Amino acid sequence: MKSRFVAIPVGQGDGFFYQDQNTSLLVDGGRSVRAIATQFQTALSRTKLDILICTHNDADHANGVLGLLESGIQCREVWLPGRWTERLKDLLANPYDFSRELYGDWQAAHEDLDKVGTLDEYGDILAIEDQRAEENEQPNEIDEGTDETLLDALENASAESDSLVPADYFFEFGPCPWIPYGPRGAKILADAVEAAARIRSIALAAFHVGATIRWFEYGNGQPVQHSTILPLNCREIVKVRRLDARALKYLALTKANKESLVFSVPPTDANPGVVFSADSDFDFSFNLNSNSEYLVTAPHHGAESNANAYTQLASVMNNGTFVRSDGKYRSRPGKSFLKLPSKRRFCTLCRGVDVPKQTLEFEGDASGWNATPAVRSCACQ
Repeated sequence: MKSRFVAIPVGQGDGFFYQDQNTSLLVDGGRSVRAIATQFQTALSRTKLDILICTHNDADHANGVLGLLESGIQCREVWLPGRWTERLKDLLANPYDFSRELYGDWQAAHEDLDKVGTLDEYGDILAIEDQRAEENEQPNEIDEGTDETLLDALENASAESDSLVPADYFFEFGPCPWIPYGPRGAKILADAVEAAARIRSIALAAFHVGATIRWFEYGNGQPVQHSTILPLNCREIVKVRRLDARALKYLALTKANKESLVFSVPPTDANPGVVFSADSDFDFSFNLNSNSEYLVTAPHHGAESNANAYTQLASVMNNGTFVRSDGKYRSRPGKSFLKLPSKRRFCTLCRGVDVPKQTLEFEGDASGWNATPAVRSCACQ
């Protein structure tokens, strides 16, 4: 059986499908909760997935994951960032208290937040600080046993008649509590509230569809038992843990591009490989077979801020096909993406070209990856 890769033309963000003789999976689902089910069916004409993966808590990756779970598409397993587990029980059991904590954190940190543009940029700063701290000492970690305790929390939250999420509680703080800190502060608080609600909703939706939930924490990549999917910068959690992180820091880290989970499908004699890059800058150690062909999803939609990734991926550049999924932006793709050979790069939507967004479909066999006849190569200007 030939392998198949499809970049679904989501309105904004990433939604990548892969299938071979062993498994089918979707990595992320774009920004729209409502549109993904139709986009998925139109591009793939299927109602089942073996594995649904969410790489991090950015809306243009994670909203579609929620939408797909709520649409009735059957998923055997759902893989989620382990970072989410650190305060998930609080989000499930005590959303009101969590909301008050978040609001207090935001008030206390507004001067620092004025120096950054977005919550995910704040998360990248915190991720670097945490990485440096962990090199010198172990984080303050509380072992909460097996994931059965988290499953209990999901079951209890599902049974509660009060299904309010953190966003619902902010009405009591006044209609415009963020005005003293300006539009940027308002957006960061709104993003944090949205991020909290999304974590809670995705976890509960995965639980409701009966999928096996597997959690992956950022760190040294380790193989997953009974899977052909290889984590490049993460490992599966066997015990749920809680770090002593305040609500705002926790949410910022779940959105950090730097901690996006990266996975690969290693090449075989019958099929070429795939690297699912998410929004990572590839600032971690990994090994790819430089003699094999890979299809690589362009890091952070081809943004130049992730130029380090192309340096790190140099071992597969000559044999790599790069696929970029994005909305309409003037700043993307950057020069590092555009330096790739034109026949080796593809976009769902090219910049500066008056052509409609396209579905990118490739077939893989022993000879490598081949785009289907209708697919246009990159024509970005």
